[in-house]
Amino acid sequence: MPIGPGQLKHCEAPGGLRYWTIDDLVPRPGDVYQERLYCIRWIDAEGKRRYAAPDAADLVREARVLELLRERFAKWQLEGFIPSKAIPEGGDKTEEPTRTRGWTHWHHLFTPRQLLMHGLLGESMTTDVRDLEVARMLATGRLANWNSRLTGWSPAKGDEKGNQVFNNQALNTLSNYSTRPLLKLDTTWLLFARGFTETPFKSGDVLTGDARDLLVERDIWITDPPYADAVKYHELGD
Repeated sequence: MPIGPGQLKHCEAPGGLRYWTIDDLVPRPGDVYQERLYCIRWIDAEGKRRYAAPDAADLVREARVLELLRERFAKWQLEGFIPSKAIPEGGDKTEEPTRTRGWTHWHHLFTPRQLLMHGLLGESMTTDVRDLEVARMLATGRLANWNSRLTGWSPAKGDEKGNQVFNNQALNTLSNYSTRPLLKLDTTWLLFARGFTETPFKSGDVLTGDARDLLVERDIWITDPPYADAVKYHELGD
């Protein structure tokens, strides 16, 4: 269930930052850190990259995005299409967004446009088929990793793209990030891209164990090296 503003531990964060409430989706006018759309990149019919500063019509569309999100925000949080939980306190990694931006809830890590797209995709895949519901949840995690306020923009020539959140095992707040349009999520939201109408999975088992003690044959194995406490999985798993 959503956590209300009255449950915040403080009203002001260190350094003059304001702690965001659950109702906040964009910075308020008096906040230290502001945001603005400053560049739109697209590829024209000839395959050339184009760049433009936003015009008045673009800003109207962004305002409309925020309006559409607010209409659906509470419902989508209850249904689990977008985050609703507060960021846990006291973690080495989870404290950073709160300490450096004043963000107190996981949905603060996403722009209104990102939340609107994620919510619409999640809503489109609502199903009673268990395997598809599991696939939707996993795909939602991929969206969160590739389309958020923590997805840095790589400006390298010939490699311009939005990076994933977990380029390293931290939640790094950025001054420059990317937001992907729907078509550029085709490799992230695989269910949407491939248009699955029925479960793509066959029966199987998922087991954890020591890679040195394998008792069955498989074509593909997924292994995870023992990082111990070097990676804060219990924090980043949220």
